[in-house]
Amino acid sequence: MRPLIRVHILFLLLLPAAALSLAEEISTPSAEEIQRLTQLTQMYKEKFTSDPQEAIHYAAEALELALRHDQHWEIIDILTNLGSLSLTVGDQDKALDYYLQADDRVSHFMIRAPEIDFRERAKKMRSTILQRLGDVYLGRQQFGESLARYEAALELEGSGGRQRILLSIHQQIGYIYLLTGEYDCALEHSLSAIRLAESLDDKSRMADNAYLIGYIHRNLRKFSTALEYFQLSARLAREASHRSRLANALNEIGNVHGMQGNIEAGMRLKMEALKIAEEIGDRYTQAACLNDIGTLLVRQKKYPLALTYFQRSYAIDLEIGQYREIIGCLSNIAMCYALTGRPEEAKLEIQKCIDLAREKNLNFELLNSLEGLSMTAYQLEEYKLAADNIYEAYHLKDEIYDQQSHSRLTELQAQYDTERKEKQIQLLRNNLTIQELETEKEFQAKRLLLAGIGVLLVVMLLVFRQYRHKTLSNRIIRTKNRELQVAYEQLDRTARLDPLTELANRRDVLERLEIERRRCARNGRPFCLVLADIDSFKAINDQHGHDCGDAVLVSLAAKLRAAIRKQDTVARWGGEEFLLLLPETGSEGGRTLAEKIRVAVHAEPFRYKEMKISLSITCGVAEHIPDESLDDCLKRADQALYMGKRDGKNCVVTAQQPDVTTPESSLRPDVNPTTT
Repeated sequence: MRPLIRVHILFLLLLPAAALSLAEEISTPSAEEIQRLTQLTQMYKEKFTSDPQEAIHYAAEALELALRHDQHWEIIDILTNLGSLSLTVGDQDKALDYYLQADDRVSHFMIRAPEIDFRERAKKMRSTILQRLGDVYLGRQQFGESLARYEAALELEGSGGRQRILLSIHQQIGYIYLLTGEYDCALEHSLSAIRLAESLDDKSRMADNAYLIGYIHRNLRKFSTALEYFQLSARLAREASHRSRLANALNEIGNVHGMQGNIEAGMRLKMEALKIAEEIGDRYTQAACLNDIGTLLVRQKKYPLALTYFQRSYAIDLEIGQYREIIGCLSNIAMCYALTGRPEEAKLEIQKCIDLAREKNLNFELLNSLEGLSMTAYQLEEYKLAADNIYEAYHLKDEIYDQQSHSRLTELQAQYDTERKEKQIQLLRNNLTIQELETEKEFQAKRLLLAGIGVLLVVMLLVFRQYRHKTLSNRIIRTKNRELQVAYEQLDRTARLDPLTELANRRDVLERLEIERRRCARNGRPFCLVLADIDSFKAINDQHGHDCGDAVLVSLAAKLRAAIRKQDTVARWGGEEFLLLLPETGSEGGRTLAEKIRVAVHAEPFRYKEMKISLSITCGVAEHIPDESLDDCLKRADQALYMGKRDGKNCVVTAQQPDVTTPESSLRPDVNPTTT
């Protein structure tokens, strides 16, 4: 017992020393340390612009002192400023690290802050940090990461948040969706941004967002609407002395004129835009103008001259790292090679486009490149390569240009146009009222002495007219409000459902996938994705008509919905493809469910107008693991589906985990494929 007593006594003696040591590590700063922290903060902020490297040195010392005493607000502020300073000196990796540290600290502080005022302050700081993170990821062209940060900032701000901050966030989100080809979402956020800019009378931001809206409609080949918004952007940019945006708008007006066949007018506008971009040193806009001038020269069949403009544009884009524009230039260079009888060189350039588009997940550019390679391969009599690329382009086009997206685009644009017309009508009414009042004042001044009774009658008439005008206006406003309320309710119902099958649509399931990915990152439990595609669906449409095809989709949707668990999700992924999200499920469980569905579909023929139609599906199964991106997991499932189609259809193929090095061995059929 005595040795044990000695140990207890020794522990009691050491306990105060340990507590004292811990108190020394996180202690209250002395007056001298507080003064030093204040001096360092002032010094790095003074050097922020003039000498960023020296500012980083002072900020790092200030951070060390703040960390020593766990000064929450100072640590977050210094980390945020260190991120901005790192961006100033061109170190994006360091900036990203500082912003992530700041975000982690402010997130924890939001949860544990004892007072509401502190939580609100932390909320605003986190919104700013998330926007900075979005900017960094956007500069690195990591669009998914960038979009997640901006949307989180938008959620923190809320609908009643700071208007200029909301304007900036909506504009950036709209720009990212434009880059990724999701035009309905791009238009929704760009319209929100231009509404905010109008309310703030910010003509520069109005010009920016009018340009983005025009660009969306141009890509959708709605040239008249695109031209209207590009011209609006140019006018606002002139009024705001926003020369960079003016050059961009003039260049795009020239593009629209060129697409409509007016080459001369398009070339004149583009040359004017190029001159402005060169005067202000805007390299990005210079490259865009050079590329688009080359496009017009191609229309004039001046291929050698066009090639020189494309190559000049490519050199600038390569220098500033603009991947979408690099792909566009390479495509145009390939086109010049093809038109001048050099198809092999054209094929090599287009393959570069496809590789870069896949790497950067640029769907619109990938679609154009696949179609271009298919045409070039056909010219070279490489028919299998041409067929493979046109098949992939066909499926990709379904994703980009689905009917629901076009319907939503039209609805959003019509809603905004209606608002604009109502504002114009109200402005005309206000002007008319002012003119009437001024006329009435003059009349009263001239006739006051001679027609007192007449003045009284006119006043009574005006009161009566105003009363009638107010009654009519209120009636119109109530009617418009009811119509808008119905429209909003319809938008809310349809925004997340596929109209044919009434399953979750692509946008809805992507949000659920992101939630499931975060849960997986927290607890390490996997989930499983199953991509199911109806075999020979085109043949069903061709033989029995599209009404039959729609009935097949509805029937299969009902079977899929009945086969899953309550916590699972089934969505229409696009065309005849369906996606199953299976939480807390590994690849074996996903394979078992997919096989069960496959057998059930094949076993029972589909009945349509007294006909029996044999159906089968092919499934690709991929288990998501922590730290894997959603895009990678979806690609593995899609590759597994492709292998099943290639090996005879009517089968289930499971993708191995992403660390398997042999591509062919990463896919294995779980049943013998049977062609249907």
